[in-house]
Amino acid sequence: MDKKFKNGRPHFQLTDGMTHRILEFLSTDDPDAIRQVLNTYQSREYVEYIVTDFTRKYDGLIEFLYPNARHLRDSRHLLGLLHEARESVRLDAYQRATGDARSALRGHRDFWERVGQADWSGQQGSLFEDAPLVTDANRAYLQFVNWWRSATNRIEAAQHYEYWAENIPASIRPYFVGKY
Repeated sequence: MDKKFKNGRPHFQLTDGMTHRILEFLSTDDPDAIRQVLNTYQSREYVEYIVTDFTRKYDGLIEFLYPNARHLRDSRHLLGLLHEARESVRLDAYQRATGDARSALRGHRDFWERVGQADWSGQQGSLFEDAPLVTDANRAYLQFVNWWRSATNRIEAAQHYEYWAENIPASIRPYFVGKY
C-alpha cells in the first residue's frame, strides 16, 4: 500500500509484494474509498504482511481489514528517515561545537561520504573524539543499512530492524527510535 502523487494530487496504489504487480490504483487516498476496494478481496485473514510508507492515514484501516497481518514500513522511506535522524545528530553536534570541530561538522553535501573515507587519525580523529554522537549515529545508520541490505526478504529485514532498534546506543536512541 502506498500513497502516490500524480499531477500534485494524492492517489492510492496497492501492489503485490511478491510479484510487484499493481493490483489497484485509485485516484483518491480517501480511506472510505480504499476500504470499499479492499473489502472486495477474499481471504484477507491469510494476509501475513502489509507494507506501507509512513502515512498513518491507513493504520486503522489495516488493523481493521487485516487483523492477522504484520504491518511493516517501506525500506526506502525508512532509510530516508534514518538518514534524517543521523543528520539531526550532526546538526546538534555542529551547534555545540567550536573551532575546528565546528568547521569539520559544517553541512557539506558530501559530509557523510567524507566521514566514511576518514582514516580516523589526525584532525578527523580528534573531531570524532569531540563529537562521539556523530560517530555513534553514523555507525548505527551504516549498521542498519548493511543489515537491511543483507536480508533475504522483508520478514528478515523487519527482524533486523527490531533487533537494531532494541540495541541502538542510548546516547542516540532519542534521534532514531520511537519516531517510526
